[in-house]
Amino acid sequence: MWSNDPWYKYLTNLNPDLSSIALRRGDGVELIQREFSNQRFHSMLNWRLGLDLARISMDVNAEINFKTEYWQSYVTQVLNGFDSYQTLEDSKYILDYKGGKILLSHPFWSNSFIKSLQEKYDFDEAVSITRIEKLSREIS
Repeated sequence: MWSNDPWYKYLTNLNPDLSSIALRRGDGVELIQREFSNQRFHSMLNWRLGLDLARISMDVNAEINFKTEYWQSYVTQVLNGFDSYQTLEDSKYILDYKGGKILLSHPFWSNSFIKSLQEKYDFDEAVSITRIEKLSREIS
């Protein structure tokens, strides 16, 4: 279970005020915590983003994606809101949406990382998991 994850234990032991953090790590991954346009999803997302933030604070080279255990059930719920999707390596997903293809992105992924994925895979745009709920409700 994710509660046994060392990053979870680290975060809960620290108990920092994560309400307003902006960091940038060497490869351009932008770390912004707390965006109010997705406020109704904070309870679902903030603890997962907090764990990812803790992982990066302990290891600047930590891999940030959706394959960690604490993301899997939420991502599955999001994917089930779409008629079809393609699973890529390392738990990356391209969703079929209104005749186009959308990469389900992590809010900490940099634009350059997303661009490198776009060169490798066929998708029209990236949409952060913090904003994807709106799209899945539109097709329901």
